Amino acid sequence: MGNGDDVERLLHVVAARSAALTSFHGMAVELEANTNTVRSHAKILEELFLIRRLKPWYTNLGSRQVKTPKLHIVDSGLLAFLIGVNERRITADGEIAGMMLESFVAMELLRQSDWGAEPVSLYHYRDKEQREVDVVIERYSGELAGVEVKASVTLGDRDFAGLRYLRDKLGARFKAGVVLYLGSDTLPFGDRLAAVPLSGLWEGSLDPERSAG
Repeated sequence: MGNGDDVERLLHVVAARSAALTSFHGMAVELEANTNTVRSHAKILEELFLIRRLKPWYTNLGSRQVKTPKLHIVDSGLLAFLIGVNERRITADGEIAGMMLESFVAMELLRQSDWGAEPVSLYHYRDKEQREVDVVIERYSGELAGVEVKASVTLGDRDFAGLRYLRDKLGARFKAGVVLYLGSDTLPFGDRLAAVPLSGLWEGSLDPERSAG
């Protein structure tokens, strides 16, 4: 890899894995390139604001946590173009819809965090037991909220497994957990947990004191 065409090929590979755990080695194998070169070119794509890296959040919770970042394509339209899908394909394919919705939400939260009144850092969480939270929002005080994303109009208790785990392990430090979904109602799912329609991204429903209080 050493020219613009190679960087473009990498962008397509990242798009196919948007919202997934990042394996620079796996991408290098696919591109028949050196792993360090792929890392370097991914950094270029980040500097061009075409992709964003979501670092893993981890602390001593008594289980083995995955310390691998995720890469997201910043723009949903670009993501759809790179993976070659249209509205009909996205609607029909739940896996593609889930990936695209997670990247969209993560990037929207990153944008909002840039102009928020209080500085926060964004991460993702996953452990070896497959418990995960798509976005962890941490205040400088150490308080945090979690956001899961589901491309579904209905939810069940298992959709809150990762959020519930963090809540139970972190106690008062955990302020709220929400699952953003395609339904129309905000619904409580236990202490500090709620299902929130996707529109909550812009209506203030993700405020910890409002969403699951």
